[in-house]
Amino acid sequence: TLSTEFRLLYKVDKESQVTTKKFPWDVPTKLASYEASAGTTLFGTKFLVVIIDEAHFYRNPGNSHSAALALTQGAWSRFMLTATPLQTRTEDVGAMGRLCNIAHFFTQKYFDETSDDASEIRRAKNDDESLIPAIQVTASRRMQAQFSGRLICRRATSQDFDGNSLLDLPELTITHFPLQLQDWELEFVDSNLSDESLDRIAMASLMGVQTQSFYANERLTATLPRENPSAPVPRVTSMRKWLSMNRPTKLDAIARLAAYLLFSGCRTMPAVADGQLVIPDSQSSCNSLSTSVSLNSYHTSTEIPLQVLRVHGVEAVFINGTQAFKTRNSIIKKFKENPTTRCFVFSKVGAVGLNLTEANYMIFLVSAILSLVPIA
Repeated sequence: TLSTEFRLLYKVDKESQVTTKKFPWDVPTKLASYEASAGTTLFGTKFLVVIIDEAHFYRNPGNSHSAALALTQGAWSRFMLTATPLQTRTEDVGAMGRLCNIAHFFTQKYFDETSDDASEIRRAKNDDESLIPAIQVTASRRMQAQFSGRLICRRATSQDFDGNSLLDLPELTITHFPLQLQDWELEFVDSNLSDESLDRIAMASLMGVQTQSFYANERLTATLPRENPSAPVPRVTSMRKWLSMNRPTKLDAIARLAAYLLFSGCRTMPAVADGQLVIPDSQSSCNSLSTSVSLNSYHTSTEIPLQVLRVHGVEAVFINGTQAFKTRNSIIKKFKENPTTRCFVFSKVGAVGLNLTEANYMIFLVSAILSLVPIA
């Protein structure tokens, strides 16, 4: 909504911006229709407080950055929230400073400083690249000084106004389960994945290329190996059906692990022997634990894990990136509040902004063929 309404109210075409902007971060000129159209939009409202979550997504100069700046111009106060400050350039620090309304980052002085920094880095690339980190650190510390008294940092030891810990969590323990595919699975994987496919997906992973359809069948191959990966994904309606499919390794391990964590009491963590998951003997009938299973972002592989979990006695709810916000929230609420709903499956896209401190365990299913790509 923010970006859409911004484009309706401001001159966002490149030609107009070149002729009207003094600095790259200047908010574009308003359209002639602004006064008539703004009243029903976010920009037609004066806010006492503006809070922008995941603020690092608005750091790059462009329409998103300008839209955030325009929205906050009339606010009495603003809060920029980020738990994952993905700063890849020193200029990103300045962008966050503008979002926080720190005057220095709007000035000619700041523009000149960043231009000088860029010149120094270019010279270092030609003369001695080992100098580049020192140049970047110096620039970052200079900008950091502008934030003095403006940052509120949450740490593991942070407390609320009553002195209670904000994050009362048990110690994190990570267990890896490196599984070996069965011979028949490897045969299908080898026949369905060409070297070209692996190379392209490896490069896409390095570049951060992710879409719902990009090599979806190939990414499903190692999780659910099939003779014909383009054929419809089979439905698992019973344990007999699952056994007839020879229990593909990754999905079978996920279901067995989830069932064990939920129903056994889990005094002993499962292990891997000879590439296969080994489940200890059940030690109790406790079902007070909750498990959260994280799957890859490709919705084509979401249904069958749910079916496999079900035939192992685990009823799960799930969210993905295709669901409406209201639907997504109702499912999350069910997992958090319903004592009989103890397994929650979510995709990478569906997990954006998700906070699941209720889960005792998180199981991450490595995204299919990434386990076959050498760089992974």
